Amino acid sequence: MQDPTRTDPNLGGVFISTSQIYQLLLELKYDFKAMDIKLDASSAASSDHETRIRGLEKWKYAISASLISSLAALAIALIKLFVP
Repeated sequence: MQDPTRTDPNLGGVFISTSQIYQLLLELKYDFKAMDIKLDASSAASSDHETRIRGLEKWKYAISASLISSLAALAIALIKLFVP
């Protein structure tokens, strides 16, 4: 008499060999390495963009402050020139 808990391959059961499992694990390993490399590159690019944006923001505020100071100095000079 046959054990009813065993699956007969002819009855539609699936058999996956250890070599197939090992091959799939290797593929997953390489996929994860590739994703890790892409993630590192993306992180570096994001960090670079963040640094550049911060630099532009500093220039923007510096130019605004210098423009206001220059206009104030010009206004004072014009007032002194035209008002005796």
